[in-house]
Amino acid sequence: MLGGGNPVSGSNPAGIGGSISYVGADTYAGWSGQVTPTNGNPVTAFKFITPTGTAYKTIIAFGMDTSTLASGELAGYEVKQNGQIILEKFVHPSTQGVSTLDDSTIIMGAEAEIEIIAQTTDTSGIPMTICLTMEPIQ
Repeated sequence: MLGGGNPVSGSNPAGIGGSISYVGADTYAGWSGQVTPTNGNPVTAFKFITPTGTAYKTIIAFGMDTSTLASGELAGYEVKQNGQIILEKFVHPSTQGVSTLDDSTIIMGAEAEIEIIAQTTDTSGIPMTICLTMEPIQ
């Protein structure tokens, strides 16, 4: 479900949580806040239905400190559209820097159920933040 927000108010309507908010000019944004998945316990960072009428160019970014990952472990997220995985993005500490900020651009259909799930193979839990912006394809 779409998040709240009054595009006329002049304040920043994008809040923290698992939904997206209208920010004006047919653009939507969301920020998960800090989520901490552990091995076997993924965390749903976002779950919403895209607006009607058009497809959306979506930029998803996530940030985390890979120095906290144990050797050989992975952390990242997957995106599902209508229950099907359309993107998986994982990092490994040996191939990334200490702090990782990575982004991906995908297309999301109109009236699609979207779920973005933070995951890791690390048993101690890896704090991360996921944010997204969606703008209509013209």
